[in-house]
Order: sequence, then C-alpha cells, then structure tokens
Amino acid sequence: MNSSLYKIENLYLNLMSEAESQEGVLTDEQNALLNFTTEEWATKSEQFCKIIKTLEADVAFCDTEMERINKVKTSKELMIKRFKDSLLGGLRLFGEKDPKKDIWRSTAGTFKLGTTKSTPVEIDEEIIDKKYKSLTIKDRVSYEELAKIVEATGKVFETKVEVLKTPIKELLQAGELIEGARINEKFSLSIK
Repeated sequence: MNSSLYKIENLYLNLMSEAESQEGVLTDEQNALLNFTTEEWATKSEQFCKIIKTLEADVAFCDTEMERINKVKTSKELMIKRFKDSLLGGLRLFGEKDPKKDIWRSTAGTFKLGTTKSTPVEIDEEIIDKKYKSLTIKDRVSYEELAKIVEATGKVFETKVEVLKTPIKELLQAGELIEGARINEKFSLSIK
C-alpha cells in the first residue's frame, strides 16, 4: 500500500472514530472531507465499504450481546423470585407473627427477614359501575356531564376512561361490596 493511500485510510478511520464519538454528527469541515472526487472514488469507496462492513459486524455483535445479556438477566430475575418465594413461604411457617401488624419476622444469620403487606385493588373494568370511572377530555368529566356535552354540541369526543381505584379501595375496606372489584392481599419479602 502506498503512503498516500495509507494517509487517506488513516484520515477516514480517524473521521469515522470522531463521528462515532460525536454520536454520528459531523461538522461542516468533517462533511467536506467525505465529498468524493473522481480520482479518489476507487480508494474512498473501497474504504467506505470496509468501514460499513466493520460497523455492520459491530452492530450484529451488539445485538447478539444484548440478547445474551437479556437472557442472563431474565434467568437471574427468575432465580431471585424463586428464592424469595421460598423464603417467604418459610418465613410465614417458621417466623414470628406480629398479631397487631399481621406481618412475620425472623433472622437468618446477619440478615433480618420480614414481610410487607400490600392490598392492591383488582378491577374488572368491564363490570365496574360507571360511577367509579372518570372520563378525560381535557379536564375530568363524569359520564353524565359527557352525555350532556354530546347532546348539546352533537360532537363525539375522544375520551380516556380511568377507573378511580382509591375511592373503590376505601369502600371495599369499609366493607362495601362492589361488583367487579376486590382487594387482593399480598405479602412480599423484605431482607435487610
């Protein structure tokens, strides 16, 4: 390879490195270096092809690595869940129950184990009564208000329906039965 070809190759390799470090954004001066002349076409086009093939190989490698890493991550998350579920079951069997707070505690060597209790509300949006839903146009309106607006204007509005879980949860905790809603008591493991 002659020295001028080496210089051109070096120039383009440096330019590609700079472009990569600048997230693909080139300055006007750097863009000018990319312009082809008839004499440089053969050399530059071959170098561009080499660079493109190298970058494509790098992208393919990154895709493969991301896929591999995601599989490792998923596997580890599954193992964590299994270990936590096993510890939670054992803690509820062999741990000390706090009757006031309805939680369990224990120690495992230098670790303190405990449970936390959550009571999420499960909603069947098809069954739940409209009075527990909010419609959003730009501001929140009830179904009744929307019906009045549609009747008055004759327009149909794009709406977003949102179930109001907080008042439903409060009513359920007070003992009221609401069709399509229930509290699902859950315990999770705390390790300190």
